[in-house]
Amino acid sequence: MHRSLLALTLLALAGCDASLGSDGPDLPLLGDEAIAVAGRIYMLAPATDSVVEIDPAARTFQSLPAGVAPRVLSRKPHADVVYALGMAENTLSRIAPQGFSTTDSGAPFNRLDWSPDGTRGFLWIDPLGLQPAVEGSLNLGAFAVISDDDNGVTITPGSLTFQPLDVVFSADSSRALVTTSSRLHVLDLTVAPFSERTVPLTTDTSVRRTPDLVVPTPDGQRALVTASGGSDLFVLSLDPVLVENVIALPRPALDIQLSRDGGTAMIADGTTTVTFLDLDSFEDGALVLPHGVTDVLPSRQPEQDFALLFDDRGASPFLTRVALNGDDVVPDDPDTFLMEGEVRSVWLEPGEQAAIIFHDGGGSSVDFVPSQSLSLFSFAERAPSRVLLDAPAVDVAFLAAGAVPGSDDPHAVVVLADSARLVRYNLADYSQVVLNTYTSPLSIGRAPPEEGGQEQLFVVHRSELGLISFIDPAATFEPPGGFPAVAGMADAGLLEVR
Repeated sequence: MHRSLLALTLLALAGCDASLGSDGPDLPLLGDEAIAVAGRIYMLAPATDSVVEIDPAARTFQSLPAGVAPRVLSRKPHADVVYALGMAENTLSRIAPQGFSTTDSGAPFNRLDWSPDGTRGFLWIDPLGLQPAVEGSLNLGAFAVISDDDNGVTITPGSLTFQPLDVVFSADSSRALVTTSSRLHVLDLTVAPFSERTVPLTTDTSVRRTPDLVVPTPDGQRALVTASGGSDLFVLSLDPVLVENVIALPRPALDIQLSRDGGTAMIADGTTTVTFLDLDSFEDGALVLPHGVTDVLPSRQPEQDFALLFDDRGASPFLTRVALNGDDVVPDDPDTFLMEGEVRSVWLEPGEQAAIIFHDGGGSSVDFVPSQSLSLFSFAERAPSRVLLDAPAVDVAFLAAGAVPGSDDPHAVVVLADSARLVRYNLADYSQVVLNTYTSPLSIGRAPPEEGGQEQLFVVHRSELGLISFIDPAATFEPPGGFPAVAGMADAGLLEVR
């Protein structure tokens, strides 16, 4: 059922009832999250038991049935497939260019995490997510593994003694590492039924030790694990599952990151000392800096080999860049930069030639502390430079290479919510273009084009009935009448559920 922007706007103005979903009036008409897949954009519409599919090229949308009150939207990696979870009746909906289908997930799951290769998903009940209603009884330890391949979708249920608190996958996607309040569970997903091994992280079985940080290595053979109540670092072999080594750290770790080749672990504990650990020899060393470090941001591009070190607690104006291509365990000659403002978050552009540093806030469209200022930092071209904003920055999108004609420089677009503006920055020379858009922009994303088409940016605006605008990445001014947009998506399907 396709509807034009004009028709939906007229329907909205006619006073369409916004509380007629199948699960009562408390459900939101439209979710805030939008996912772009294969030239389409998808948003949840819980009140109408659907997912809204938006066609940016045609400026139309349609309502796709997605079980009862879908509340979670997830894209399968490396594929043009979107999943929606409905907790009211345990539904799992799969949406792809070939069509859509809905099946019983087996439990009111509120979280879906994917393996790196996208072949397996892990369904579980996240205690920090939307909580399902308990009707009769509810097994909080329930989980299910999705296999999604050319043979279709298979759901294999399972259960743990304790409720899952987090899950990560080994780099080769063969194992799921599930954190509970008592131990780490290692599930081998390559066998049917999948096998499970538990790692208690203590020799005293009467003591619960909750895994804190779980960091798989790039070769898929190991994971680095810390546990609450201690400062030990467990080096865990995944095949076979056993504790290979225990490293006594000076203090409990706040962040652990690995170098691109996986050979070195960088461990921050909030103090001025960062520990570097060689994972082959287990030789370690300390890098002492003039500022505390809570976060390590390593490069991932083959031609880059560095890490950015900073304190995200809002009390330190320093950022340190260290090269990781030396022969020593601890990097030589760290470069420490004094910013004009405390550092709260750092975003690397995809080519890793530049970064945006948010001050007094910063974050993402899902969970952010709005930032009134930011710094642009081109590593090769110039020193960091602070930019004051007329409204809080709430999201950022980095543009694809060549998106701005005539320039090979990296670019980013920052969303300013209260002033309804977008600012595109050249991250090499720090020039900017300010674009006025519709009220209350909330988040921004890249809409990959269909074959032969042109990439667009899409902006989700806070609007009860829904509003998404579309921006040419190279735009230098607003077109007459404003940027193209689609509105009224929340109304899609309302007539069907009256």
